[in-house]
Amino acid sequence: RLADLGRITIAGVNIDLEHFSRNKSTYDAPALTSLICDIQEALHARGLRLHSQDTGVYGSYANFDTLSLSKCMDFVLPMGYCNPQSATIAGPTIELDALRHDFVRHKDNKSNPGRRIWPMPPSKIILGLPFFGYNFQCLNSAPVPFPTQPAGGGPPPHCKINDSFPMTDHFVCMQLYRTQKITSGPGIGFDPVKGSAWFEYKNETSGKRHQVWFEDPRAVHAKSQFAFNAG
Repeated sequence: RLADLGRITIAGVNIDLEHFSRNKSTYDAPALTSLICDIQEALHARGLRLHSQDTGVYGSYANFDTLSLSKCMDFVLPMGYCNPQSATIAGPTIELDALRHDFVRHKDNKSNPGRRIWPMPPSKIILGLPFFGYNFQCLNSAPVPFPTQPAGGGPPPHCKINDSFPMTDHFVCMQLYRTQKITSGPGIGFDPVKGSAWFEYKNETSGKRHQVWFEDPRAVHAKSQFAFNAG
């Protein structure tokens, strides 16, 4: 209850707007926007701010009218992760190019793909980035010998998967790298196009090939730099 907020010391409230229902008959974007605006008004009366996360940053996302919602939000925090681009090939939790697509080159902007098209002020957007990864068990074998990576980095050989994305903490990824039999050559690979780090290992118990994608400092820097350049 809003009345209870005066009993604790906080700077504001964050509302997680998720899209669950596929039944479009239940969508009521105006009612949701009205509710959010009423909440913001009540919070501002108490000197508090209202944030939201997981809303799209352009047009209409599911049952969210993001433009109208943004007018009643002090900040919007789109979550730039848990969005793998393929259900059959291993990859990072979020690709750098997917961020460009969502924030700059959306499909509705084909006539001018370099122009920003989000309807809300960039100053209201705080991009959420990951610091974890995925540990995939591959259905196919790696090429022999394992391809040598170019000096500027590159992607690993395709790892076919069965629509499984087992999330792995960043520090667990590093522990795997230190303790498992690494089969992808020396060091940790980095894909500059996807903006994420990776390595492969062979599970000594099952003998299965694994490909790990995760966010290391290089990945976080690449995606943070994108956000900085995007304004």
